[in-house]
Amino acid sequence: MKFCELLMEFFVADSVINSGRSMDEALEAVTERGPLWVSVAALVANQAGLEGRVRRWPGVEFAVARVSTRSYVGKGSTDTGA
Repeated sequence: MKFCELLMEFFVADSVINSGRSMDEALEAVTERGPLWVSVAALVANQAGLEGRVRRWPGVEFAVARVSTRSYVGKGSTDTGA
């Protein structure tokens, strides 16, 4: 049995939260396991995207270093569009 399965505490990290779509996918996968505690950390989050995640996931703790009103969605496979 893996250590995280014993504790059922999850920490999800992402460098940038823009629309929140990929964070929703990650949180859906995590919460399906019935964790006792979930926390998300991000360096930057778009204000609207973050507010939407907080409303959708009231039991999840969010820690963000900087909130921005700007939004950027990359055209490549990463948040930066590279």
